[in-house]
Amino acid sequence: MGLFDIFSKFLNKGSSLENNYLSLVFTPKHVLAAIWVLDDGHVHLVGTGEKPYKSAENLVHETAIAIDKAGEKAEGDISKVVFGISENWLRDKQLPEENSRLFKKLSKELEIEPQAFIPISAAINHFLKIKEGKPVNCILLGNYEDFSEVHLLSENKVLETRNHQTRLTESGLSELIKSLKGEGHLPPKIYIYGNNPEHTAEKLKSTKLKESFDTPLSVEILDSKDLLTGVAFAQAADILGHEPQIGSAVPQKEAEEETKEKELNENELGFVEGADIMAVSGAYIPEETREEEPKEGPETAEPAKEEVDVTPQQAEDYAVEQEEPYIPAHKEKRKGGFSLPSLFPLPFNFSNLLGKKIAILIAGVVAVLLIGSFILAQFLVSAKVIIKVNPKVQEGSFAAAVSTTPADDEIQGQEISAKVADSQKTVATGTKKTGESAKGEVTVFNWTTSQNTLKKDTVIISKDGIKFKLDSDVEVASRSASNPGQGKVPVAASDFGPSGNISTGQDFTFQQYDELLYSARNDNAFSGGSEKQMTVVSADDLTKLEKSLTSALEQKVKDELKNSNPGKSFADDVVKTKVLKKVFDKKADDEASLVNLNMEMEATAMTFSDEDLKSFIIKDSTKPEEGRQIRPQDIEISGLSAKTTKKGINLSGKFRAKEVPKFDENQLGEKISGKSVKNARALIKENSQVADIEVKFTPSLLFVNTIPRNKAKITFEIQAD
Repeated sequence: MGLFDIFSKFLNKGSSLENNYLSLVFTPKHVLAAIWVLDDGHVHLVGTGEKPYKSAENLVHETAIAIDKAGEKAEGDISKVVFGISENWLRDKQLPEENSRLFKKLSKELEIEPQAFIPISAAINHFLKIKEGKPVNCILLGNYEDFSEVHLLSENKVLETRNHQTRLTESGLSELIKSLKGEGHLPPKIYIYGNNPEHTAEKLKSTKLKESFDTPLSVEILDSKDLLTGVAFAQAADILGHEPQIGSAVPQKEAEEETKEKELNENELGFVEGADIMAVSGAYIPEETREEEPKEGPETAEPAKEEVDVTPQQAEDYAVEQEEPYIPAHKEKRKGGFSLPSLFPLPFNFSNLLGKKIAILIAGVVAVLLIGSFILAQFLVSAKVIIKVNPKVQEGSFAAAVSTTPADDEIQGQEISAKVADSQKTVATGTKKTGESAKGEVTVFNWTTSQNTLKKDTVIISKDGIKFKLDSDVEVASRSASNPGQGKVPVAASDFGPSGNISTGQDFTFQQYDELLYSARNDNAFSGGSEKQMTVVSADDLTKLEKSLTSALEQKVKDELKNSNPGKSFADDVVKTKVLKKVFDKKADDEASLVNLNMEMEATAMTFSDEDLKSFIIKDSTKPEEGRQIRPQDIEISGLSAKTTKKGINLSGKFRAKEVPKFDENQLGEKISGKSVKNARALIKENSQVADIEVKFTPSLLFVNTIPRNKAKITFEIQAD
């Protein structure tokens, strides 16, 4: 069994699907799990898992494994969980208190939140109804190792249920099916599920059961996937408010486009014989040009109401009760029509005097706005001149020392630290045998001429080699003539298990005495010896869990170092991590289904400023040619590595620097101030190293296309392409 984290199995994974849902099915001896998704009203099973369980004690452990198997291909969060439950868990269609406590414990330990439960029979009803496209009339037969159940499905619900607390023979199953009352003849369709349903089906056909039906009997098999699909369908019906669908969804938009394409293919120009081209194309027709619909009599007929075909759901078939019937969005009656917005004409006409006056007034306002914009441009508007240049590239390597107390040729460093804590769980995979020791009483015989006291824990051995220990001291008298001295004492088997339950009249010898001197016999049979196998935490479980969580925390604490120290850089090679706390909630050989580990980790590192490193590279690199410069923002660093030293760290790596031309921004600002953008571009491009110029004004005003006269309003940005 691979290591996995119950908390993170379905968490923190990217997914193209909206939601993952979990369906769990509990039969008398198996637990089934399915992870599924909803995609446009369609149910798709992503993964399934199945695991047998022997008793309620190991149900949590086996359920965790089943979910783990189902989740191997799943991505994304599990949003809702529903239980599908066999009749053996229910009493009058409800969970009895003891079973409710068990499922509550299971949910808590596995950290899942189930929304509801549904009987398997009701889930199968959903499955068959969707599969057949209509409600089904049939009989369900579930036959397990120690439980049998039959159900009559009719009228879109489970009408009757019968069950038996043992696995029935074929004749017994026939009688159980016949006990279903129904009305008239039973439906001649039986679906079988459970343990070895194929064998049950073959045997059932050979019985006289067919005499109870008026038409030939049909028998089909439902496998585990069918049961899981049924629960998923019922769960999806709760979420959607209507029955889900089977198969791949075809987006409505694609279907509409396909229909339109088909119509256009019938006629290249889109004309349809005998049809109104405006109506067919969906074009907008102004209300004033639309022909009135003929009236029916003196009054206008009411518009026909759109019929909504909604099949009412049976409340008992839902995992969660529906308060109101759901109406699909595409069948909802539209409450109001819609049309294109109206176009309003201008409220004046230039052919009259009033219109001319208004036009002159608008022209005057526009002129004032233009003059105002020009004046504002000179005093309020700032210009950012972006000069794009052709750089010269310089490449090389570097080596630098970082220290908290740097020398002249070293970079200033700083020690930083961060702490993180987290927990992780895994499934216990170890096994261990345990049990009770057999107990009884023996009579000890002393064949010597001396009285003796035999101490507690003295070992006696049966003729089959089974060892027992005296539970207390026993004083045994010496023999008298030919009769040995006797004394009774309780004993217990050295090892647990049923092998110590020996019958009466068995002879024993003493491990430390000759059998001619001392012996023993039991007058009554020994009892109480038992053995069972339990799931325990193995040492390997603890090792793998610690390794997994340590790896996760190392990455997490490095991320915390970066996030808590913005603007600071450090090399992963020199990050020191230390485990501050490590607490397992179980020890090796402890009985458990899950084991949890809480861990806290601290990381320390020597950081440095990117700007300081780039300034060091500029100082250490080849001096640019006359008229050029290297700026920190034009340096790219690659292959950075670090080594720890007594004083700090040593950095090494490669760099790629862009040499850009130097500009006297004061002189350049004076040169272009008050010029149009066109003239300013021409003046700046007199430098052959300039590739392009872009000017951005703030704020951006209409018709502003002149560089401000105030040099303080002009800024420059040099970009190396």
